Amino acid sequence: MQLAVRSIGRLLKQPWLVYALACVVVAALVFIRTYQWDRTIQAFDTALQPKGSPPPPNTRGKRFFLDNDPYYWITYARQMVETGQWRIRYTYTDNVPYGREVHWSQSVSWMLVALGYVRHLLTGESMRDAIEATSIWLNPFLLVLFAIGFSWLISRRMGIVAGAFFMVTFVTVPDVHWAFHPFHPGHHGLHVAFSLGVLLCLVFGGLGWVTSQGTGSREADVGRGLRFFRPLQLVDGVEAGRYFAAAGIFTGLGLWIGATVQFFSIGSLIAGAVLLAFFVPTQLTTQDNNYIPELWRVWGMWASIVGAVCYLVEYFPSHLAMRLEVNSPLYVISVFCVGELMVQLTRWRLGNWRMSIFSCLKIVMLAAGVALVPLLFAFGPVHWHNLRDLQMARLHQFIMEFYTYQKFNPNDPFLTWFVKYYGTLPFFLAGALALSGPSRTKLHEWAALWISFWLCVFSLLLTLWQVRWAALHAAMSVWLMIVVGHIAWRNVLNMPTARRPVRLAVFLSALVLGQAVFFTAREFSNLSDICKGKTIKTQFIDAAMKMHLAQGLQAESQGKPMRVICEPDLAPALYYFGGIQTVTSYYWENVQGLHDATAFFTDHGDALARRIAKERGLTQVIVPAGDRVQMLFNVIETGNMRVTDTSPPLATRLSSNTGELPSWITLDESLTRVGRQEFNLTTARGVIPLAGRVMVYRLESTEGAGQLTGPSLP
Repeated sequence: MQLAVRSIGRLLKQPWLVYALACVVVAALVFIRTYQWDRTIQAFDTALQPKGSPPPPNTRGKRFFLDNDPYYWITYARQMVETGQWRIRYTYTDNVPYGREVHWSQSVSWMLVALGYVRHLLTGESMRDAIEATSIWLNPFLLVLFAIGFSWLISRRMGIVAGAFFMVTFVTVPDVHWAFHPFHPGHHGLHVAFSLGVLLCLVFGGLGWVTSQGTGSREADVGRGLRFFRPLQLVDGVEAGRYFAAAGIFTGLGLWIGATVQFFSIGSLIAGAVLLAFFVPTQLTTQDNNYIPELWRVWGMWASIVGAVCYLVEYFPSHLAMRLEVNSPLYVISVFCVGELMVQLTRWRLGNWRMSIFSCLKIVMLAAGVALVPLLFAFGPVHWHNLRDLQMARLHQFIMEFYTYQKFNPNDPFLTWFVKYYGTLPFFLAGALALSGPSRTKLHEWAALWISFWLCVFSLLLTLWQVRWAALHAAMSVWLMIVVGHIAWRNVLNMPTARRPVRLAVFLSALVLGQAVFFTAREFSNLSDICKGKTIKTQFIDAAMKMHLAQGLQAESQGKPMRVICEPDLAPALYYFGGIQTVTSYYWENVQGLHDATAFFTDHGDALARRIAKERGLTQVIVPAGDRVQMLFNVIETGNMRVTDTSPPLATRLSSNTGELPSWITLDESLTRVGRQEFNLTTARGVIPLAGRVMVYRLESTEGAGQLTGPSLP
């Protein structure tokens, strides 16, 4: 017992060792959790087997994913390897036979290729298989990288306790975990990480405030190196410039990954900074602190440089597209103007701004540059932003990440918010308000508290509007927790020893750590129940049935090319597992495919549908039983859930198989058997029979129509 106490005592004298152990624990947790998810998916895939005959061989894809995006990321990465191209700017996965442009950032596909190449060298398996096998490790690797990187930054400025609490909470809160989920590889985690990186760097850079005493005097007061607790202090102008430059780099990278998402983050952050500078409860400069407006110019300059370089990396020299959905020179100009406008506004607040015709004209031009993107979105060319297309906007009502929070959690949204997703984190909003008084916070602490509180509230409102912002809100909530806890503990240390509420502080700390344990234990318990067949996940069933459908159709077609028109949710799996090209998909680059699919399924006769089928050389139409396809395309066409016309549209006639079909559309018996194949799902309670509910129709032969003009398909 004494030996253990002595060992703990020695450990506590080495803050760097405590931090290193925390990093090892967090990394181990993330990778063990990934391994457990992989085992769970494999166990479920084994438990779900076709009746009668063995499943066809997995020649294209061996595992299903929990979202549609990964199928495209992996397809693009494989295409890079097979064609030798390092940028995929055009794809034939959908909008058959014409294909469509690809404007996604290539970053995720590049990382998939890199990880796949490492596995290829180690195992000797083909790059095609290696890319898929390593894809589930991409997000966990990024999560560990950003969690440890950000916690190291926090530990240097606030102490390793704050860094460790951030790291543990960040990797366990459910919404951040979903953004970095192993079976959800994509750009969502990068959106969160780069937005959080901007905030951290601006806060540690003082948000414009710097110390008059120099960073050296600050370090002399609290000591160098890692410490368990380090009060948050201002830095000098040179170091603040480095932090603002780093924030600009994160902003530019965020524009590269997803300009639309990043622009929301930039807008909310700058709005918070303006409010902070104009309504701070004291003078901007004091005897110990200065405010340097030009720091915002450093941020804007680096953000625009990195954003411009990334744009050229993606598009130069032959695809210099001007799109508002992704990074473009328009965003680069706007971000630069934002930084310069912040300089002018804060100079005016300081009283250093001189009134003149030139200065007023400069303000007007900068404001116009800031408003450039919103104005072009509202009034610019329609083809610059496809969400201005009415049908594309209506389609987004059926994409889950665009649901409102109420629609996503209709039964018990309030309780679910606390128990399932955020735990104690929402209560730190109240903690921020409690600490906002001038007697409890110093000027720079108040600034950090305000901007963190503002972004947490703003991201909360975004999440209530669309659940795709939930991971960003979770990350901002974790950071707000760190700021509130840090300032509160600094207040505790300023109290006389006898009056310090140490027990309360220990209890709250244990509550936060207990929350991380609860989230982790709950997830491992759920995964164990799925492996043992005690729990059935409909999400798994849906993904696995799509995989079996695509593989079965490929096997039954015996090498004959298939060009299919179907609902957009089915398209990614059909191509990934079966090499089957489709007309429509969920992606905004495929407006042409959406228009034609909508016209086809909502045709109340058959002339328009037949013309589309002939022009595209379509061979089959796939529809599930029920009214889902009818409702989907009727909403896209008319905006209404119900069909009001007396004559039923083609989608209704196909789904019900009433026999009122035109002569050029006939039921394909062999492929429909694949679509209605029966399965056995082995569970702890016994075998549960399942069956597909898909019908496949054969379209009249259209030899010579819709010939593919692009390269051969992989």
